[in-house]
Amino acid sequence: MDAKELLLWFARQEIALQQQIMQSMMDVRREYLNDCRLHKKKPDETPENIHGYLIKALRIAWRESDGRKLSIRDDLILIDQKKAELEVLKLKSRSARKPVKREKLEGEWEHIIEKLREEGLSYSRICDYLASNHKKRISKSYLFKVFNNRDYSKPVSVEKAHGNG
Repeated sequence: MDAKELLLWFARQEIALQQQIMQSMMDVRREYLNDCRLHKKKPDETPENIHGYLIKALRIAWRESDGRKLSIRDDLILIDQKKAELEVLKLKSRSARKPVKREKLEGEWEHIIEKLREEGLSYSRICDYLASNHKKRISKSYLFKVFNNRDYSKPVSVEKAHGNG
């Protein structure tokens, strides 16, 4: 049922039900304002948004009168579930390809970085080494993110890591 049909349905209802629907509209608005406070966002009190509160309250009342008992909380849970599904889809689409810099790090530079880590060099020192010897600028936090979960227990000399040994 679209907004115009809901408004016409609302106009045909008795005053007592209209007042309940208006109270429900105020509850929807209150939940929106609480959500804004929780997320530290400025509430949008435009006429379009207030109209949205009324339409949402009308949909709830229409569902209840139609025999489908859905509360505001159920509607919000459904909305949250749909948002979560969209986030998962966004993450899946992002993770489909690896960033180019990461591919190069894990490919051609991985053995150098691993040897330097095995020797005990910090990520900061490794960044300095890559910048000065190989003209590669990489942040220490990105190196940490890519190589943190690896095990570097075998000691290797610095000369071998630098290619001098």
